Amino acid sequence: MNISLLSAAHLYLGPVEDSLLVRFTENNEIFIENFGGLVFRSCRNSLERGNIVCATRDNCEHPRSGQKFQVNADGSISPTEAKHLALGFPEMGRHLSFKFDSGLLNNQFQDQIQHHI
Repeated sequence: MNISLLSAAHLYLGPVEDSLLVRFTENNEIFIENFGGLVFRSCRNSLERGNIVCATRDNCEHPRSGQKFQVNADGSISPTEAKHLALGFPEMGRHLSFKFDSGLLNNQFQDQIQHHI
């Protein structure tokens, strides 16, 4: 999905030849080498329980850095700035609700995101 200044990717199960090439950068970003390079970051850069994490690329001259992550001793992956949180999935039967600030996102981008939620 390419929304003017931002590209985002949805993950899916597919053939081995379409597998992701993922690595940690020297800045502790989770970097997906496919699709011109994508980094993981929390939505709205908010490190709150229940927030989603996206793989995105800023399509501009000075793209933002990705979120910094670390692999913990137990194998879980946490944002370096919020070690009490870890990548995972919400509990079955529960859902997440997203609130958008029109000052942060233009209407077209909001409509695109709402359509995909």
